Amino acid sequence: MKKYLFLTLLIMSALGLSAQAVQDGIIKEYNEKNAKTPLSGVELNVRSAGSTVSDTNGEFSLRFLTLKPGEKVNVRRIEKLGYELFNKEAIEQWNINPATPFVIVMCRADRFKKIRDNYERVSSESYERQLKKEQAQLARLKEEGRLKEDEYNRQLAELNENYEKQLDKLENYVDRFSRIDLSELSATESEIIALVQDGRIDEAIERYDRQGYVDKYTREVSQLKDVSAAIDRLEDVKFAKEQSRDSLLAAINRQVETLRLAGGRENFNKIGVILHDVAYADTTDVAQMREYVDFCQEQKRFSDAIIAMKIIMVIRDRQGIDDLSHAKRVVVRRNIGNIYAEMNDFENAEKYYKESINLCNDSIWTNSYIPQTLLETSEYELGRLYSSSRNFEKAIALLMPALQRAEQDLVDDASSNNYVKYSKMCNELGVYYVQIQQFGKARDFALKAYDTLCLIEEKFNAQNIDMKADYAANLGAVYYYVGDLENSLKYMLAALDGRMNLYEKNPEKYLSSLAQSYGNVGNLYSALYDYDKASSYYEKSYECFKTLFEMDELAYLYPFAMSEYNLSTSYMEIKNYTQALKFISKTKDSTELLYKTSPKAYAKFYIETIHTNGLCYYNLGRKYDAIQCYMDAKSVLEPLYAESQNIYSSTYLNILSSLASAYASIENYENAEAYFLKGIEVGNDIAKHNQNSYMFERLVPWFEYGSMLYQLERYDDAIDVLYKTREKFSEIKHPSFYTIYIRLYNSLKKRNRLDEALEILKEAKTKYPENDDIKNIDEC
Repeated sequence: MKKYLFLTLLIMSALGLSAQAVQDGIIKEYNEKNAKTPLSGVELNVRSAGSTVSDTNGEFSLRFLTLKPGEKVNVRRIEKLGYELFNKEAIEQWNINPATPFVIVMCRADRFKKIRDNYERVSSESYERQLKKEQAQLARLKEEGRLKEDEYNRQLAELNENYEKQLDKLENYVDRFSRIDLSELSATESEIIALVQDGRIDEAIERYDRQGYVDKYTREVSQLKDVSAAIDRLEDVKFAKEQSRDSLLAAINRQVETLRLAGGRENFNKIGVILHDVAYADTTDVAQMREYVDFCQEQKRFSDAIIAMKIIMVIRDRQGIDDLSHAKRVVVRRNIGNIYAEMNDFENAEKYYKESINLCNDSIWTNSYIPQTLLETSEYELGRLYSSSRNFEKAIALLMPALQRAEQDLVDDASSNNYVKYSKMCNELGVYYVQIQQFGKARDFALKAYDTLCLIEEKFNAQNIDMKADYAANLGAVYYYVGDLENSLKYMLAALDGRMNLYEKNPEKYLSSLAQSYGNVGNLYSALYDYDKASSYYEKSYECFKTLFEMDELAYLYPFAMSEYNLSTSYMEIKNYTQALKFISKTKDSTELLYKTSPKAYAKFYIETIHTNGLCYYNLGRKYDAIQCYMDAKSVLEPLYAESQNIYSSTYLNILSSLASAYASIENYENAEAYFLKGIEVGNDIAKHNQNSYMFERLVPWFEYGSMLYQLERYDDAIDVLYKTREKFSEIKHPSFYTIYIRLYNSLKKRNRLDEALEILKEAKTKYPENDDIKNIDEC
C-alpha cells in the first residue's frame, strides 16, 4: 500500500512538472537608431514565476508553476539601476508563448529623459503655435463682422478650454511618442521622426499625409479579407498581408502620435479621420473600434462614439454563452450608457444601464461572483445618472437594495473591503437625502458612513485619511442643516485636521480640499457668532484659493469666487461694509461669468451673490440700491424655485426676508408686510418636509415681522406673531431672541393682558437671567 501511494505521488509530481510553462526571453538596451544590444543584470520579478536576472547575453528564463501558454503574465518588477523600461506597452500585453522568446527593451534613464525632454519642448511649442493661430482666426472673423462679440467670446473660451484639456494629456502623449523604437522604422519614417526631433513637426505631418498610410492600410485590409476567404494555397499570401497590415497599423499609430504631439484642432480632426477609416476598414476588430470610440468621447463627438459602440455591441452579442462573453455584453451596454449620460441624454442612458443590470440578474451565469461585481458598477453608474439629473428619489430607491446586499456581505465576510463598500454606500445615501432635504435621514446615513470608517481603523488598523476627511465634512454639513452647530463644527474641524495631514504629505494634491475645509470652519464660527475666528479661517481659505486661482484660473474660478464671497460676509459681520462691498462686487463679476457658462450649475451662487451685494448696500444706507439687488436676485430665482422648490427654498426665503426689511426701512409697510408673509409661507413649506431644516432662515421673517408690527403699534397682531415665534423657535440660540419676550411683554401690557405679561416676564428672567434689558423691565 505504501509503495502504491509513493508511485501515485510520483506520478502526480511528474504531471505537475510537465504542466509547467517555460518562457525564455532576452533583454536589450535601446540605442535609438542603432541596433539594440543585450543587457545583463536586469532583475525580473513575475507573479507565479518568482525572480530572475538576465545573464551576460541578456537572456533569461521564467518557469511558471501555475500558468499555461496563452495566459497573461503579471509583471511585478523589471529594473536595473540607471535604466528605465522602454517597451512598456508590450509588457502590459505579454502572454506566455514558449515558442517565441519575449523581448524586453530597457533604456538608460538619462538617455530617455533627453529624448522625452526634446519631444516635450517640440510639442509645447507646437501647441502654442496652434493656439495662437486659432485665436487669430477667431479674431479675424470678429473683425470681419462674421462673429458677434458674445459668440466670439464663447468660441474663444471653448478654444482655450479645449487646449487646456489637450495640455492635461500632453504628458501622456509625449511619453508614448518617446517610446517609438527608432531602430525598427523604415527609412521614410526615420526621416519623418527626425523632422519631429528637429522641431519641424508641421513638415513631419505633411510627410505622413503624403505617404497615404491609411489608404494603403485600407487596401491591405480589403485584400486580406479576400485572401482570408481564398483557398488554403493562398495561406502564404495571407500571412504576408497580415504582416504588411500590422506594419502599416504600427506606422499609422506613430502618425497619430505625431499629430497628438503637434496639437491643434486641425491635427486632431486628422486623427479622427484616420481612426475612423482604420476602425471601419474592419469593424470586427474591436480594439480599433474601441480606440476610435475613446477618441470620439475625448473630442465630445458622442454621436460617432454611439454608432461605433453599437457595432461593438452587435459583435459582443454574437459571441459565446460563457461567463466572459456575458460580462462583455454587460460592459458594452454600460459603456453606451456612459456616453449617453455624458450627452445628457438621460432617457437612453437609463435604458442601457438597465439593460446591463438585467443581464447581471439573468440566470445565465455559472459563477455568481462575476455578475455580482458587474451589477454593483452598473447600479452605481445608474445612481450617478439619477443624481446628475436630480432624480434623487430614484437614486435612493436604487441604492437601498444595494445597501442591503452590502449588509449581508458583512454578515458573510466581515472583511475590510466589505466595510469600506458599506461605508461608501451610506455616504452616498447621505448625500442623496441632503439633496431632497430629508436632513434627519441624511444625518443618520452620514454618521453610519463615518463611524464605519472609524471601526475599520480600530478593527483592521487601516487608515483611510482622505475618505474619512471627506465623510467628516459631509457629516458636518448635515449637522449644520439640522441646526446642530456644535456637532457640525466638531466634524468640520475633524475634516480640517485630516486634510492638513494630507496637505503636509502632498501639498499640490490637497491644497484645494484644505482651502475648502478652512472655508467650512469659517462658516461654522460665523454661524456661532465668533466672528474673529471666522475671519481668520476665511482669510486662510482665501489665500489658498488665490494660490490655486493664479495657477489655473479656469479650474479655480468658482472656489476662488466662493472664498471672496466668504470674506465679504466676514467683513459684513464685523460691520466693515465698505470692504465687504469691495469683495462682493468682485464675486458678483465672477459668478455672473460662471452663471452665463452654466446656468443650472451656478444659479444659486449667482443669486446669493446678488443678494449679498444688496445687503452691503442696505448696511451702507443705500436702501433703494439694496432693493434693486434683491429684486434682481428674485427675478433670476423665481423660475428656478417654481421648478425645484426643495433646492431653492432657503435662498428664496432669505431674499423675501431682505426685501421685507428693506421696504420696512423706507416705511413702505404694505410691501414689507406682503414679503414678510410670503417668507413665513415659504418657511412653513420647508418645515412640512423637515421641522428642523433651515431654522435660522425660517426665524427671520417671523422675528422681524413681529418687530415691525410692534413698532407700528399693531399690538394685537404683534402679540399673535410674537407668541407663534416664541413657540416655533424657542430652542434656537439667537443673540437677539430675548427681544421677542420684551416686545411680547410690552404688547400684552398695552392690551391690559397683565397676567399673561407677568408670565412672559417670569419666563424671560428664567431664560435670560444675566440679560440687563430683561432685568431692567418694570413689572406691570
